[in-house]
Amino acid sequence: MKRKILLSLASIILIATNATAQAIGSWKAHMAYSDVTWIEPTAHKLYVLASGNLYAYNRNDQSIETFDKTNVLNDCGIHMIAWNSSVRKLVIVYDNYNIDLLDDRGEVVNISDYQNKSMPEDKTVNHLYMSGPYCYISTGFGIMKLNIAQAEISDTYKLGFKVDYCYTDRDAVYAACRTKGLFRGWNTSNLLDKSNWQFIDNYKAQPRTIPAELLDIVKTLQPGGPKYNHFAFMRFTSGALYTVGGLYQSGKSQLNLPGIVQVLRNGEWNIFQENVSSTTGYAYEDNNTIAVDPRNPNRVFVGGRTGLYEFNNGQLAKFYNRDNSLLGGAIDNKNKELGNDYVLINGLTFAPNGTLWILNSQARNQNILSIPFGGEMTSHSQRTIIEDGRSLTVLSSPLVDSRGLLWFCNDYYDDKGLFCYNIARDTLFSVRRFYNQDSREVQASISHCVAEDHQATSG
Repeated sequence: MKRKILLSLASIILIATNATAQAIGSWKAHMAYSDVTWIEPTAHKLYVLASGNLYAYNRNDQSIETFDKTNVLNDCGIHMIAWNSSVRKLVIVYDNYNIDLLDDRGEVVNISDYQNKSMPEDKTVNHLYMSGPYCYISTGFGIMKLNIAQAEISDTYKLGFKVDYCYTDRDAVYAACRTKGLFRGWNTSNLLDKSNWQFIDNYKAQPRTIPAELLDIVKTLQPGGPKYNHFAFMRFTSGALYTVGGLYQSGKSQLNLPGIVQVLRNGEWNIFQENVSSTTGYAYEDNNTIAVDPRNPNRVFVGGRTGLYEFNNGQLAKFYNRDNSLLGGAIDNKNKELGNDYVLINGLTFAPNGTLWILNSQARNQNILSIPFGGEMTSHSQRTIIEDGRSLTVLSSPLVDSRGLLWFCNDYYDDKGLFCYNIARDTLFSVRRFYNQDSREVQASISHCVAEDHQATSG
């Protein structure tokens, strides 16, 4: 006798599978570079900060080199860059205050002191200014003086106010604050003492604009990668990686990201239609699940905060909400049904026969629905997963196993568990207690997802 083992995971494990030729055991980063926010020119290169990521364009041979955590960088999510021509290094400041120094040979030195420093002041980095071998970093509390040649923070000037930008001349350092004005500290004085900084003038804005000639060059470059860096859910099927980029879990997460569907096939990224709200008349935000028709990979269903969307060849073909289908709007804590901006679809999956299975969370009378191949939407609502007048909060991670059973989770603490819907019998079975291989109970606070073990065991 054989049995299949189904594992309910306490956390989401993402296994990176590259759709292009990639050495086994190696990693490849797929970064977005569509939104150019700054360009740093050097003698032969243009360093480009785009969508929080970095690449370089070599003007001598017209080559493009990308930098990320899989090759040379020590972090991700770049906030600001600036080139120091004296030391010939690029200063890279990350969103989390980590700092890298990148030279022209592609070698990196990391400075993590600022990131690791515990301090009550605002650590936000507002501006980078180069003077000789130094980088003056304007922050929410004052100025840091970074010695690039020595790869160390040599001084910290806590001025007690936000510095929007700073600069130097031969004799002094200047700190500009939008609300307090321009201050000067003489190099001959102790700049660590904020009393040695004097107000000298009103604040004058210094807008940062990318030179048009550099932007024109960069607009012609194609570093590759997706358009956006947002990935909430991924599914690899039919030789392609299908992804959605938002997230809405009632009471837990709301990213408020625009509806995003990006597909990686044969090393190329493509994006589905984006201006969906202009067609539906409703918000198109926080997509968090996707299912691909096994009979036709060009037919794709997407769900999230605002209902169910059907795409054909990347274009919207059909939209389902509480007004034109059996789907139900979310019921809030006051027992009020919300409108079409909250029709919560946290789980989608196709059965091998082409039936789409839909999990409708937090609705009054709906939770499990299906759309048979070539048929109409049908309700299979189960009373056992309706509590306090509404279905469970985050019904997610559905799969149809090799026996034709529909498994899914409630990714929420209110009624954690693993559920199995017998499609043929229209019955629901739930698992609320979990045990390890030693028959010891495992205390799981939330069940995130479920997968079938395809290695059958005897027993």
